[in-house]
Amino acid sequence: MLVVGARRGEGHYGLQLGRVAHAVLHHSACPVAVVQRA
Repeated sequence: MLVVGARRGEGHYGLQLGRVAHAVLHHSACPVAVVQRA
């Protein structure tokens, strides 16, 4: 499992993915968890 960060913003569910997080999410062969900073 990979854990990647997301920025707070105007994206889906109040999160905005950067280019790297987006690429990992869509091209990874294993599960990916996208989390935001506390």
